[in-house]
Amino acid sequence: EGSGATVLCAGSQMEQDQMIETLIGYRVNAIAGDAGQIIQLARYISTLSEDKRRQLLINKALYTSEPMTPAQRSFLNSVFPNIAVSSVIGSAEAGPWAASPAGLTETTKEQHFADFVYDQRLMHLEVFPFAVEDPQDPCNVDVRPLPDGEKGLLVQTSLQRLRHPLIRYVCGDVCSLHSLPEFIKAKISPEDAPHYKVARIYGRDRRISFDWYGEYFEFPVVQAALRTESWGILQYQIIQRYNEGDKDHLDIVLELRVLRHDEPGTIGEEELTQELRRFFTVFGNNEELFDLKYLCDYSGFIRSTTGRKVINFIDKTQD
Repeated sequence: EGSGATVLCAGSQMEQDQMIETLIGYRVNAIAGDAGQIIQLARYISTLSEDKRRQLLINKALYTSEPMTPAQRSFLNSVFPNIAVSSVIGSAEAGPWAASPAGLTETTKEQHFADFVYDQRLMHLEVFPFAVEDPQDPCNVDVRPLPDGEKGLLVQTSLQRLRHPLIRYVCGDVCSLHSLPEFIKAKISPEDAPHYKVARIYGRDRRISFDWYGEYFEFPVVQAALRTESWGILQYQIIQRYNEGDKDHLDIVLELRVLRHDEPGTIGEEELTQELRRFFTVFGNNEELFDLKYLCDYSGFIRSTTGRKVINFIDKTQD
């Protein structure tokens, strides 16, 4: 409303062809949603005829929720070469509190974080050591925030909410705080610049791990591998479940669901299969317990019941 825009809402169950007709009919120039929804739409647009694609006027994308991986960003730019990609970070507890506007923050293919600019007059951020959540750690009696530049758990205090105040809320994001770069200061008024700062978000605190067939997998290592640019993975989901028909629950299946693109620079499906088998240590004795599924769209992923987000890791053996 503040920018004079008209918002067209599309539900998560809206058919893709109907969505395209809406984009063309209303001459839509900006799309918004979580990263998965943006990529899902871009992937469908990439299958359209050149004549159909020329009718689209999309030049802006605003995404939120999970961070966009380098492979996803590269694919989005291949579909929309001149698109300006921005992001907003927020939560049900804190509301929207920072933005990563196109042209104000720099990103590279190698980095696995996102920089967000926030106003210190509205939100006070602190970064604490990871051990702050360990009640058995005696050092937590006098734990202090980490200095700028060091990575830890993000803790939020809202300076504007009167109802349901947010005070030192451990939100679960891994973060480091940084001063506002000079190239951003040059684009902000001198009166406002001292109040802004950069929160570098590395994603959720995923110090979880899982083991399968005697191998121990640290989730950050799995994430880094599945972000390999040449693999072209847009979305993935790892599911641990008991083998169907195994009444004694002795055999645990590692199911991997993958959605990928086949843009230039990516390896073939057969080669990727070998890479994934090698990474997850699949061999003759356990190959029957490794279930690799290549999906053609997002409908094959299990999603959360609330935000309809794709869940990267699901352990069905705990059900």
